[in-house]
This record gives sequence, C-alpha cells and structure tokens, in this order.
Amino acid sequence: KAESDRTAMEKMRSVYAQNPSLGDAKAVANSLEHTNAKLSELAAERDKFQGWLTQASESKLAPPKNKSEKTGKSSPKTKKHKDKVNNSDAKPPPSSVSPPKP
Repeated sequence: KAESDRTAMEKMRSVYAQNPSLGDAKAVANSLEHTNAKLSELAAERDKFQGWLTQASESKLAPPKNKSEKTGKSSPKTKKHKDKVNNSDAKPPPSSVSPPKP
C-alpha cells in the first residue's frame, strides 16, 4: 500500500509541478517524504523478519548436537530406553481393555 501511495504521490507532484493551478506540489512533496520514510521503516522491519526466518529455517535443517553425540557416549535416558526395548523377558503392560465376554 505504501508503495502504491508513493507512486500516486510522485505522479501528483509531477502534474502539480507542471500545472500549479491543480494543486500544491510542495505539499505533495512533504507527503511523499513522509511516505518514503515509512517505506524505509517497513523495509528494515521486513529485513529483520527475513533474517529471523532464515535462522529458523537453518536451525530446522541442522539441529544442534547434544552432548552425547559430541562425546560418543549414550545418555542414561537413551540407555534405559534401549534396555526396555531389548528386554524380551519383560511382560507386556496390563491392558486397560477387558477381553470380550462370551
């Protein structure tokens, strides 16, 4: 919207400069300066958000390594989980669903 406003004001300023009886070119020039400042602010904000988006995208692609990956040792949580998975003697947990009645 601000860009279309700027384009319209530039046209108005040009027309008013050629034919002063239609309007004041200086007043439009002041509004144009204000719009250009607003566009600069919006561009800076866009760049900031684009930087954040790039950082977020990169962090999803390459997640940070945890301590166990750096040392080559598994963490206690991982080891316990592996024990549970590999323990074939363990009974399955009781089912909360009762068997169907005959």
